[in-house]
Amino acid sequence: LGAFRGQKPVHRQALVEAILRLSALAAGVPELVECDLNPLLAFPDGGVAVDVRVRLEREGFTAGKPQSASTLGPPGAERKPEQ
Repeated sequence: LGAFRGQKPVHRQALVEAILRLSALAAGVPELVECDLNPLLAFPDGGVAVDVRVRLEREGFTAGKPQSASTLGPPGAERKPEQ
């Protein structure tokens, strides 16, 4: 996570924020039974969840839909997926 072989260190606070937001989501949405972020990439100016899969369950209903390209970083900062 730190500087390595000429690369800048990653934005650690963005990773902390991602974990805190995921924790808040899990605590605030009781229907959330599964969440997979893979991979979560870290950069000097933020991070990006390349692939996210969420599964919800509630009485009589189960849903799951893959999502992708979630942007993580400091407030107001947006990272565009690289082409």
